[in-house]
Amino acid sequence: MKLKALTLAVACYSCIMIGHSQVPLAAFIGQESLPADSDPICTIPIYPEVSTNLEGPLGGELVHDFKLYTLEGDSVQLSGVLNDGKPVLLVGCNYTCYVFRGKMDVVNDMQAIYGDQINIFLVYTVEAHPVIDFSPYFGYENVGSDNYAEGILYRQPTTYGERKDIVSDMLDAMDIDVPVLIDGPCNEFWAAYGTNPNPAWLIDPNGTVFDAQKWFNKEPDNMYASIDSMLNLVGTGVFTPEGTFTAEDESEEVYYGIVDNTIAAHITLTNTSDDDVLIDFIRADESIPDGWFTAMCTDLCYSPDIDSTTVFLAPGETEIVRVDFFTDLIPSSGYVEINCTNHYQPDNTYSFTLNAASVAETAINNVDGLSSFLTSPNPSMAGNPVTIQYNNTASSATYTLYNAAGMLIGNGNLQLGSSHVIDIDQPAGIYQLLISEEMPVAMATIVVQ
Repeated sequence: MKLKALTLAVACYSCIMIGHSQVPLAAFIGQESLPADSDPICTIPIYPEVSTNLEGPLGGELVHDFKLYTLEGDSVQLSGVLNDGKPVLLVGCNYTCYVFRGKMDVVNDMQAIYGDQINIFLVYTVEAHPVIDFSPYFGYENVGSDNYAEGILYRQPTTYGERKDIVSDMLDAMDIDVPVLIDGPCNEFWAAYGTNPNPAWLIDPNGTVFDAQKWFNKEPDNMYASIDSMLNLVGTGVFTPEGTFTAEDESEEVYYGIVDNTIAAHITLTNTSDDDVLIDFIRADESIPDGWFTAMCTDLCYSPDIDSTTVFLAPGETEIVRVDFFTDLIPSSGYVEINCTNHYQPDNTYSFTLNAASVAETAINNVDGLSSFLTSPNPSMAGNPVTIQYNNTASSATYTLYNAAGMLIGNGNLQLGSSHVIDIDQPAGIYQLLISEEMPVAMATIVVQ
């Protein structure tokens, strides 16, 4: 029933064009007619050619006209929709973008509040986190733990019909109360309006941008407040968070990992007050080898060109943010300086220098006769302990255990000739065990089935 209602609404949007002059906009982009399901998707650029910076029309700029189609083949042309004198809110989306999925309740809420006064559309574009295929924002496969957990695993579509199939799955799985328009095979909307995974544009009736957000309704941007301002309403979206926070890293002098892998360093942010807090998470400086790059992760992981973002915490809330070091095949080291600063109280600030080093797995596994270093059973069953047998020349060592996301989940001391039992109270997956004396000397992969 909901799908039928949305179809009728889109049909009405199309009818607006009949017998009326259209609002003059910037040059038309996209296709004039419904694409065929077999039409191939044009080549999608990947990082660093594409980024998560907003590249489309900004505030005060005239937008491009376009015609896009729904899953049922109904057409919607922007200039025709604007003829009814209402503002338009466009929200870019794709099913593998877990940030978008987390904001769908906000879109539906805005439809319930403002649906009689503005026209709201989702515009479906390029997949942000496909499986097997490279993410356009990272240049390598980056599916994300949320997608694995929710089973939202799709390759980048190669035809318009494959893109429609994913939209169909999304509509079946999610509660969506606004029309979904599908970008054309050559991604004209995505390229012209901005290549972010989840951007938004609030467009006034004359076709100019009232508010452009590179991440839809992400603090400090507030689309509720922008809509209220455009409509001259007194809303509930305008406020200044006055809370405070603390920040802690993992107290690691150096974060180690094997070459050609990701080394993750985590910082825990905690709102210690009775008010909301907005935190600026900033990569202030870095010194890394030419073959390395780093990326910042909060509620999502940003492409390496993004140097700052924000984290919004409710009273008592905690969030773990991280910096990922992507290493190459050559053992090396580097560092990143991170600042975490209260957006509204700059004296509430923390700074961290995160050092990372990569070591060659084949080299460290043979240092000082560590062929006698054993883990058993390996693979092991979830819930069962794993034993480390340490027979190296040094009298003692330490171990650290990391999960696939690079988060520390265990550590302890080892004695020469002793067996040490680790209770890996973790789900099935792949874990990295690092043995250190004065520096890392061995690394092993533990598989939990």
